[in-house]
Amino acid sequence: MFKPALLAATLALSLPSLAAAVPLTDAANDFIASYTGPKNGDLDVRSSEVFLGNGVFDFTASLGGNIGTTTGGFYVFGVNRGSGTARFASLGLNNVLFDAVVIINNNLTGSVRDLLTNTSTNLSPAAISFNGASLSALVNAALLPSTGFAAADYTYNLWPRSPGAGNAFISDFAPDNANAQVTAVPEPATWALMIGGFGAVGCLARRRRSDAAFA
Repeated sequence: MFKPALLAATLALSLPSLAAAVPLTDAANDFIASYTGPKNGDLDVRSSEVFLGNGVFDFTASLGGNIGTTTGGFYVFGVNRGSGTARFASLGLNNVLFDAVVIINNNLTGSVRDLLTNTSTNLSPAAISFNGASLSALVNAALLPSTGFAAADYTYNLWPRSPGAGNAFISDFAPDNANAQVTAVPEPATWALMIGGFGAVGCLARRRRSDAAFA
């Protein structure tokens, strides 16, 4: 006997997890104690999310003020591709793990730096966009090759910085002492499979109800 619910469950299990694409949120004005720079809103993370789809990462964030308020301010996404280590142990942050960084400057320039190979690649200004207090930077996944994890399993942390050398110019960490999970976006073909599959389930269910009405 055909069971629509069973087919639906089978289709769901065959697709990548669409779990909870919930942005990381961070408390307002939670500047870290060791920070010595200006406490401007554009250096205070409010939310962030990194998406992966069609071989491109989209690094996004919303800040507490318009980007560019702090002259020379910039944003660093630390990425753990599988070999991440704790590089902020001196700040008591043993769970912020990364082996590459994506740097976004507030003058619409940026770069990707592989900390294991000590190589850096500049991003095209066209890949970076600001909209008030929000930012987005598109990074080809080839610039962040795996060091053990599948790309969809990468994790990240975001920290804004005011100009200056050393950890005293890091204003915030988001998450505070952890990494957040990249959000994998299904490929178009996967969306088509999902829509078509569940559409078929609906059609078959309606047909069964119609047949039952004339039985």
